[in-house]
Amino acid sequence: AQRLIVAADFDPKLGIQGVRERIRLLAKELEGLGVIIKVNSALRALGYSLIDELRSWGLLTFADLKLNDIPNTMKADAELLMECRPDIVTVMCGAGR
Repeated sequence: AQRLIVAADFDPKLGIQGVRERIRLLAKELEGLGVIIKVNSALRALGYSLIDELRSWGLLTFADLKLNDIPNTMKADAELLMECRPDIVTVMCGAGR
């Protein structure tokens, strides 16, 4: 089951609260199945605390943020992500470390 990644991508026309509710409903349906839930723009809208909320339902989390920025900003994102510890993070690298 841990090989299955379910995307929590919802139409932004639902608004922030609508997206939050859809993700909660999806999380409840997936609770206890051992799948990984992928969130991207919802993390930007709802905050990294969404990862903790999803984990409270027993879901593994994939922060599909495709991080790509200047070193100081990348450092800040890394420190914040270390606090909520998603299981998977996507990072883009153009050059250097």
